[in-house]
Amino acid sequence: MPYPFALPTTSHLTFQTHLTSPTHPSLPATVTTARNSLRAALKAHKRLPSAQQSANLSHILTILNEYTPYLLTLDAGLGGKPVSGEDVDITLLKEVEVEWRPTLLSSPLPGHEPPRIKGKGLDYEIYNTLCTLSAVHNLLARTSLIRLYMPSPPTNTASTPEARTASIQNATKNFLTAYSIHTHLLDLTHSSTDGPPIFPKEAVDIHSSTQSCLAELSLAEATILFVLKDDAYPVLLQQSRDKNDREWMVKAPETPRVRAHLFARLCLGAAEHAERAAAAGRAGATEGAGGRGLAKGLIGYCEDLRRVSRAKACRFLGVDAEASGKTGEGIAWLRAGMAELGMDIQEDGGEKMSFSKLKSSWAGKREDRKVEKGKTAEWGADAGKTEEARVLEWLERKWTKQNDTMNVQIVPNHATLVASMMPSGREAFGSNLSTWAPKLVGEDVLARMRAPIDFAEGLREEQSSGDEIDSASGTFPRARGEYEDDAYY
Repeated sequence: MPYPFALPTTSHLTFQTHLTSPTHPSLPATVTTARNSLRAALKAHKRLPSAQQSANLSHILTILNEYTPYLLTLDAGLGGKPVSGEDVDITLLKEVEVEWRPTLLSSPLPGHEPPRIKGKGLDYEIYNTLCTLSAVHNLLARTSLIRLYMPSPPTNTASTPEARTASIQNATKNFLTAYSIHTHLLDLTHSSTDGPPIFPKEAVDIHSSTQSCLAELSLAEATILFVLKDDAYPVLLQQSRDKNDREWMVKAPETPRVRAHLFARLCLGAAEHAERAAAAGRAGATEGAGGRGLAKGLIGYCEDLRRVSRAKACRFLGVDAEASGKTGEGIAWLRAGMAELGMDIQEDGGEKMSFSKLKSSWAGKREDRKVEKGKTAEWGADAGKTEEARVLEWLERKWTKQNDTMNVQIVPNHATLVASMMPSGREAFGSNLSTWAPKLVGEDVLARMRAPIDFAEGLREEQSSGDEIDSASGTFPRARGEYEDDAYY
């Protein structure tokens, strides 16, 4: 985890041909300049190898944070709202039309990019820009988390607990920012006096059902990270697989009994958010034109995250039971978690290797090789099922051996245990969630825009920013993205 979002690309847009400002003549041209930088950055990011894209995310974020205040200032002026204490008069010359390529639209052909979708109105530009900003924050969280699974260098400098905590806190911050952006877009949709904006059916990225799905998904991810920060078992298992780790002699910190039960309730809260995200995603899957709605991969990810969250809850309830001396009940909770993930359960405690366990072992090794070789484009697309399955198998094998040789307790039926003793979920953040506050340009910037337009600078378009060429067919999925604007072709 988290979900590997893709960043969109967009067509060229000249605001001064659609809007004019008698009070701030330079504003439309300035917004156009900022948008050209964003468009060029998104196109360049798409052409980068996947191994280099994570390092480029901070650059994309900087450009988005520079462009967004100008765009929202333009929208505020068009709506007659004051900006930084002064009136900004914006006159609409003709309707804004721009194209954005949806990244969450299901494709009838695997690996085939959907075409760019043209939409009208400034809202279409605002919604797509803010959705792109949210995707960048999700990808930044992904970049922070993948460091936790990188093998340590052979010089005995394994990742410290402080560095691990910092990575998780940074990822949590990005997830909560993404959540606040999606809730802000939902508020815009439902609070508009003119009614919700009307977008093309193919633009599923900005539909309200998609915003609900992504908001719930971001909150579920942040809640899981709240637990991961103090979860000792994935760390212990990661150290056992790391050939260069030299900390294996140090015992991993134990999870206190009270916090184990708290963590279980938090995981169940995350599962509820993931379930609501999947429900909203399934609703969005039917909103697209021609039966093409939200990508099934995103819906499947939400469903997998729900299963993983419930499996983690079962594991923590098992830890709580085992710490109380109820090893048999702890084993039953572990098997309940394995059942949530669809794993085969060896009821008699035998060591026979089933096909499911063999398949799980292969999947885990593939994930390890992806991280070791830097091929992280698809890492975590299973919402952490592979990693959680490893932890459950390891603990179940360890506790079963201990129970067979020492405690000899009866292992109750895991399905009955779940039906009778599963607690309710709990929110991790409660009312502490902040809303995303749009930032407009400052008073000093507005003052500079009162000057007339410099036509020699403001209206000159760069030759390298020509429109991308959309093709109706193509065998290789990256052919268009790599060669569409090269002068040699």
